[in-house]
Amino acid sequence: MITVYLDEVTVERQPTVAHAYAPVGSSEQARATRSPQSNTVTRILGALNALTGGVFHRRASKITVAFLVAFYRALCQAYPDAERIYVIQDNWPVHAHP
Repeated sequence: MITVYLDEVTVERQPTVAHAYAPVGSSEQARATRSPQSNTVTRILGALNALTGGVFHRRASKITVAFLVAFYRALCQAYPDAERIYVIQDNWPVHAHP
């Protein structure tokens, strides 16, 4: 039996334009600026093995239901001797596919 914690993260090439941190006592926060370059996005899907700490991951520009199903299949191939794999994941809508 294998238990993994699954999560996703989106990494943008350019910083957000939201407020950033500021030194203590400062009245002004630094603002991020955007470049006219395209803001490409990378999404990383990973599964952390609860027992060993090993990480199984895949990267894509978009995570779709088809990509998620392929990830689950690849995860099964990564643990060929496991009779059952428990996947603990959040309630991101793409997880609730038919």
